Amino acid sequence: FISGKGYSALRTSAGDITFTGNFLASDVSIAITDGSSNSWNLIGNPYPSYIPANSDADETANFITINSADLHASYQAIYFWNGSSYAPINHASGSRFIAPGQGFFVNAITGGSTVDFTETMQSHQSTDVFSKTKTTTWPGITLNITDGNINKSTEIIYTPGSTTGLDSGYDAGMFTGVSNSFSVYTHLVSESKGINFSLQSLPDNDYENNVIPIGV
Repeated sequence: FISGKGYSALRTSAGDITFTGNFLASDVSIAITDGSSNSWNLIGNPYPSYIPANSDADETANFITINSADLHASYQAIYFWNGSSYAPINHASGSRFIAPGQGFFVNAITGGSTVDFTETMQSHQSTDVFSKTKTTTWPGITLNITDGNINKSTEIIYTPGSTTGLDSGYDAGMFTGVSNSFSVYTHLVSESKGINFSLQSLPDNDYENNVIPIGV
């Protein structure tokens, strides 16, 4: 396996998959590409330790901050599989750590780039869950829509310092690496470029004057 590259596997029945190899003790860089069909890249935590995903987990040595210049401005987030869909995690989300070996999607800038995993990101965590208690609580709205057995949602979070336009690292476009027969999303309140967002941060004031476009 290439360190930092993401892989997916499908077993014919439930069970364990065993991995063996040498302990990684160096920084890892992995190229991400702006493909012909889309710019989604599957990468993964190459370390046998947790790394912080966002600023609430670690203010500076987190994956999104260190690689912000290499991620598309409207998709500065990491996208985890939550059991039913790929959901974005960024600075507007609660504290989040990436588990050892955990894979996730990112969206590349035009022309592609390289993202970095550094030794300084490594963090000891005593739990096997992927999320931690949020240290900062912001008000928000989660809109859920169900079509039969399919449930989709979009989030609006009111954070200090946010704007009604694009706030890179706090707004996150919808994952489009697979086709969606059914989805719900928002568009930016101001200066919308037609991108569908799964997570939008708005100012924590003047709520009554913000009209949020919703798409289904």
